[in-house]
Amino acid sequence: MIKLGIIACSNGMGHISRSIKLASYLCKYYSVHIITNKKKFNKLNVNKKIKLIDSKKALNVNLKKKKYDQNWPEKIKRKIKKANIKILISDNLPEVVNLNLKCLIISNFFWHELWNIQNNEIQKTILKIKNNKVNIFRNVIFKNKKDKFIYFGFLGKPRKRVRHKKNLLISFGSEDKTNKDISEQIKEFIKSNRKKYNIYLDKNYFNKDYLKKNIYIANYTENMFKKIDIAIIKPGFGILQKCFEHDIYAITFFEGLNYEFKANSKNLKKSKLGLSFKKFQKCLEVVKDKKIFKINYKNKYFSGEIQILKYLKQISNNHLISN
Repeated sequence: MIKLGIIACSNGMGHISRSIKLASYLCKYYSVHIITNKKKFNKLNVNKKIKLIDSKKALNVNLKKKKYDQNWPEKIKRKIKKANIKILISDNLPEVVNLNLKCLIISNFFWHELWNIQNNEIQKTILKIKNNKVNIFRNVIFKNKKDKFIYFGFLGKPRKRVRHKKNLLISFGSEDKTNKDISEQIKEFIKSNRKKYNIYLDKNYFNKDYLKKNIYIANYTENMFKKIDIAIIKPGFGILQKCFEHDIYAITFFEGLNYEFKANSKNLKKSKLGLSFKKFQKCLEVVKDKKIFKINYKNKYFSGEIQILKYLKQISNNHLISN
């Protein structure tokens, strides 16, 4: 069985959870290793068939300084060689091409695009991707529309269910810091809407006064997502994947966020799969006022893992890999 490596950017949990979901599907066809930060990887439930290669801090991203280590391939190439990996999938890191193996890249936006990083290393990497004809997969909804890449759907299929409109998630992502204004807005919302919704709240905004009420700390488990009907979220790709997978109506905001979040939010609304507002307060207002939320699902939005498998099989069938 061909050995496949999935390299997951260690920023937050979205890239890692998406890589694990993809690995769970591909491990039926390949011997799969995930290369990522062990500490974050261990927080998630993983199929026992999937093996881990610890990248330690090599794949970490410094959001505050808006940079990452572009030389990360040098720090993990020995481990990849030792595992005898033949194909690589990179989640969001273009430098995978410098490991000189057959590869593909999954990325709606690269870090150097978001932060306008321009240096010789990036230029060499992008040129090598072009010369080697490495395919880049971008989500059919949340892609950067200025580019011409392979567009693919979310992983898996949505779980259709009866919507009770009683369970609300308010989430800001694992890298977010507490905002005092937002905290006060949430308190006011809870005062007037506590009996209308069971609220699953980001731990950074949970306080002891909520303990005896129908307010719960969001733990982001599968059981929690199965209960959620509506979600007010900072529109990172990981949480959007969960909303799509569990048939959750997403209401997003983008004030003060980077270009990727703004684009995700606006594309969600354009696709009629959720709502987009600049301010967080507006999200609370629409949840308070709106009675019916409808989602316009289409088949092209899903089963992205099948598209990726087809490409991987194409590589194998063209005898580009030796067993």
